[in-house]
Amino acid sequence: MTEDELKTISNNIKEKLGDESFAMIGDDLGQIITGRDLMEKDIRARDSEISDLKDKNQKLVDANASLFKQIPSVHAAETKPEEDDEMPLKNVSLRSVFDKNGNFIK
Repeated sequence: MTEDELKTISNNIKEKLGDESFAMIGDDLGQIITGRDLMEKDIRARDSEISDLKDKNQKLVDANASLFKQIPSVHAAETKPEEDDEMPLKNVSLRSVFDKNGNFIK
């Protein structure tokens, strides 16, 4: 509701009630108008803050997505075979490792 609409409504009330009765409720109407203006300012400030927070949130989501892309995948590390120069293990017995004198066979 604009200021002109409020003035029109208050003038209509003044015409219907007369000057004396309107004077009694004029202060109350002024408080209502002032309260509405304050609420409107508060709503605009909160809308602005909400918009800023949404923008910051989107930037954080984008930054986190970028960071997650830089982390190597856990599954890729698990499935990658390790290349060792070691010989594969075979079934080994004590007789195949030691000679008849008890010396270690190279």
